[in-house]
Amino acid sequence: MIYGLRSTLVHGGAISEKSLLKEVRKISTVPAGLPDRKAVAHAVERLRDLVRRSLLARICLATGDTPLWPLEADTGVDAAMVDDLRRKSLREAWRGTLSGIDAVAGANASSSPG
Repeated sequence: MIYGLRSTLVHGGAISEKSLLKEVRKISTVPAGLPDRKAVAHAVERLRDLVRRSLLARICLATGDTPLWPLEADTGVDAAMVDDLRRKSLREAWRGTLSGIDAVAGANASSSPG
């Protein structure tokens, strides 16, 4: 749900207000019954959180003497993410890097606006 919305917004696609609200209401972290503007605020916060954690993970996986995903690598991480063991290993690695600098809370989802 959220990926399609993100993709439309990032790639400059047009979306009507009605379609936007329909997609926003599908996002599991958006509480039911919220006024439209608050529902959109929750969706925006969720997108922000996903981007923040993605960047943090990417930076952590590019650090160290032997980075698991070097910044200069021209390959994506998609193939690794499909493999359960590899995905688990990458998740543990970036969270371990955060633990090493006492910042593991940064890997957690932030709370949505109220």
